[in-house]
Order: sequence, then C-alpha cells, then structure tokens
Amino acid sequence: MSREEDDADLIVQQAMQKDGVVIVLDAKVIRVEKDSSDRLVVVSRAGGEERVRGDQILVGIGRTPNLDGLGLEAVGVASHPQHGVEVDHRVYCKKYSDQILGATIVAAHAGDMIGEIVMAMKHRIGLGKIASTIHPYPTQAEAVRKLGDQFNRTKLTPTVKSLF
Repeated sequence: MSREEDDADLIVQQAMQKDGVVIVLDAKVIRVEKDSSDRLVVVSRAGGEERVRGDQILVGIGRTPNLDGLGLEAVGVASHPQHGVEVDHRVYCKKYSDQILGATIVAAHAGDMIGEIVMAMKHRIGLGKIASTIHPYPTQAEAVRKLGDQFNRTKLTPTVKSLF
C-alpha cells in the first residue's frame, strides 16, 4: 500500500495479521505447490528461501489505475497511466451553479469531508445549502462549510462585498 499513508498501511497490515494472514513483502515467488488441502508458496528473500503455508493465496504485484473509457480528457481532468488522476485539491461545480459535480480531497482526515461531498452530490445539495448547515467545530468537515461560504460570497452585489 505504498501510495497510502503509513499509518493506514500499518493498521491494515496489523488487522490482517490478527486474522491470521501471513504477509510476505519484497520476495520473489519461486513456486506454488498444493499439499493435501493446503497451498504452499516458496519465496526467495534476502535471507534465503522461505515456505509459507495456507488455505488460500492472495498475490499483490502492484496497481495500475483503470481509467479507460471514463472520458477524463473531455472534461479537462489530467491523468497519468501509472499514477492515476492528477489531484488538484478542488471541488468542481456545474457552471453558473453551486451543484457539486466532483471533488478531489487530499488531507489529514479527508474522510470527514468526503462523506459530506458525496451526500451533496447524490442528493443535489448545492454549496449554498451546505454553507447554511451547522457543522461541528473545529473539525476537518468545517472546511466544506467554509467552501460553501466562499461560493456564497461570489453572489454578493458590489455594495455588499465592500462590507467584507
């Protein structure tokens, strides 16, 4: 999970190991054998050969983003074949509207914000209504409300803008 946060890697790895999953990293698979009802994987690592026994085998050899057919170029979203969508830390709205079409959020506790953005998109709740919703303070989700406030300020008349 090298593209994920180190803490997330550790949490997932520990949970899997607690469930009895043996995780072998930085190894070359020599061969796979079936021994009665078990599977046996023989791997080579810096320390020599190792045998790992189990009832199932899960092999992870990397990730490639599956972006084919999404039409990202047509809507101006940059992507890279190996790295995926290029993140620009924005919320995208329908032109001349506060309706959210998508968002990229990369931050500590981004999950606090993602749920709110997804709900707003699914139920067509605009940034204006998000701004008028009470949010717990201080949390990362407060940033979404501030985004709504920022959108509402774009609709102010010049006279009212001068007061801020």
